[in-house]
Amino acid sequence: MVNTSFLKRLLIVGEKNVLNQLTEFSDLGTEASNLLKLMLTGIACELLLGIPIGILSSVAQGSWWDRGFTLFAFVGVSTPQFVVGLILLYLFGYLVPWLPLGGYGNGDLTHYVLPALSVGFAGAGWYARVLRSSLIDVLRQGAGRAAHA
Repeated sequence: MVNTSFLKRLLIVGEKNVLNQLTEFSDLGTEASNLLKLMLTGIACELLLGIPIGILSSVAQGSWWDRGFTLFAFVGVSTPQFVVGLILLYLFGYLVPWLPLGGYGNGDLTHYVLPALSVGFAGAGWYARVLRSSLIDVLRQGAGRAAHA
């Protein structure tokens, strides 16, 4: 038998909490600014990782660098973000405690490094793959060979 009194109590308390939260908009600006900071740092990590890796991978085509960067791009695109986040937390927050494990801090950007890296990892892999294939196509053309020489 299922105890329905607990579910009823949970729904009633949950409904009151939702109504209380809807009437209080005081934290909305803080939450939006934190989300905006995380979004911008995540996009910066995508670009700062993906573009150089894509360029270096296309210039050093067929080398060990190219294979390593292609592996990075493949792993970046195929690994879920929560797995990347857990691995980064374990490496840089627990084993080598360089970065904080949680919280917003007092506006310090070190609290955004791990979430931004985990968010930007998939985008960096995508940028690296697309940029590598586009640059290889350009370098195979005649103008690309002349500019490369």
